[in-house]
Amino acid sequence: MSDVLVRNLPPELVTALKERAARKHRSLQHELHAILQAAVDAEGDALRMADVFRAKLEGRTFAASGAADIREDRYR
Repeated sequence: MSDVLVRNLPPELVTALKERAARKHRSLQHELHAILQAAVDAEGDALRMADVFRAKLEGRTFAASGAADIREDRYR
């Protein structure tokens, strides 16, 4: 497994992370691992959802927004 070093964290952030870990009965190391894994998983979930929506909309055509018509009307 690889190591990651994060430097210059504000002391209040480190304290908050330690408190969060303690509330969950985890070590700081385990809590940081869980936070990072959750962030990566959430990004992957969002990308998968976007792919699903793209697939559902594939091949469909959509009408113009009408913005050009509104702009044209303003100058009449």
